Amino acid sequence: MVEKDTLMNASFLGLNVTTDQGRKRTWTPSRKERANEQVYQSSRWVPLIKDIMEDAIDDKLDQKHFPFLSGRQMNPTYRAPTSARYGQWHKERGHQTSYRCGPRLIVFVVGGVTYSEMRAAYEVTKEKKPWEIVIGSDQLITPTS
Repeated sequence: MVEKDTLMNASFLGLNVTTDQGRKRTWTPSRKERANEQVYQSSRWVPLIKDIMEDAIDDKLDQKHFPFLSGRQMNPTYRAPTSARYGQWHKERGHQTSYRCGPRLIVFVVGGVTYSEMRAAYEVTKEKKPWEIVIGSDQLITPTS
């Protein structure tokens, strides 16, 4: 009960807290059919967070359950500003490195993230080329923990 009060009071600090007013129905996001992907014997299961990340990039998430993503605008021509004087002096003149200047999706998992969820973020980053996915958590869940 204390945890519930803490979460409900977080709305007074300006955090977005969504409630279902005591209803027992739970929301489950739609899963994608993955018949065309390569499937190995050890990695047949696909984490749910991979579907959520792909839906967030494609802007297909439910606005009721993900209100913090509403109204986002992607500007494909945006580049982060770089200084002409500082920051690049240690690089070779002829060697241009590619900087990630595209859009980023930052995912934070409360309670812990698994290796397969981190791998899913890596795979979505490789599939959706201009996007970069940064995944983090407060713990790393391993088979021994």
